[in-house]
Amino acid sequence: MSNLATLAIFILICSLTILFVVLNAYKNERQIKKRAILILTELGVMINCCQRHRGLCAAYLKGNTSSIDEIKALSKAIKHQISLINTHKLLANNGRWLSISDHWSRLSTNATTLSSQHSFEQHTGLIENQLFLMEDIAQEYNFSRAYYAEFPNINYVWSELPKVIERIGQSRAIGVGIVSSKQCTKVDKVKLGYLHQRISETTKAVLQTFQVADSHQKSVSKAFNDCTNLLNIIDKEILNADEMSLEPEYYFDSASQAMEAINEVLNFEIKAFLSAHMK
Repeated sequence: MSNLATLAIFILICSLTILFVVLNAYKNERQIKKRAILILTELGVMINCCQRHRGLCAAYLKGNTSSIDEIKALSKAIKHQISLINTHKLLANNGRWLSISDHWSRLSTNATTLSSQHSFEQHTGLIENQLFLMEDIAQEYNFSRAYYAEFPNINYVWSELPKVIERIGQSRAIGVGIVSSKQCTKVDKVKLGYLHQRISETTKAVLQTFQVADSHQKSVSKAFNDCTNLLNIIDKEILNADEMSLEPEYYFDSASQAMEAINEVLNFEIKAFLSAHMK
């Protein structure tokens, strides 16, 4: 065999080896990103459970003891989510995640014996830490518009939408406490008024500028309308009500409906992103 032929074979082998290494690295990167999105999805479920747990604890601590069975069921669901997320090695040494799981283990044992204010603060601190973790993961794995320009809503998925859901969750917890006790303190009124303003601003800024296909427009419109309906209830039935006649269950369900509608938009966007970029 001539030197030229030997060189050609050597170059071919090197090229194939490099190609194999590059393709394998690309495949591994996609698998890691898929796992990261799975963690984000599971974390989202945990956040939803913690938000509902906070709201029901608020009602319980204001005298609505009928919520205790669901509080217990949610505690089990959150524990299950933590176990699921713990199976992912990507978070094995993540300080924020370790802090979250430790915080929940402590809160779960005394959530129904704290003062209503302390319960709200503890739940809210836990949830905010989870939202920060969600943003950390999205940033670490480059799930942003800078890397996926053809997916214009991606920044909303990991930041704005979860945050507006959380503000509605806070308004649900504060509001259900108010309507359960039929009393609205000045502090509660200021907090709820602030949340009302921020929810209104964010839903207009995000949902009305969402770039969606016609098939998705219906769910975005529903989310906006459900949020608008909740804001009207807060304004007329709590903040500016002469007499508190709103039923706790109705208020809780109205806030939950708005949260679920935005979650539907969020889940649609995640599935669309996975379908387009993580096959």
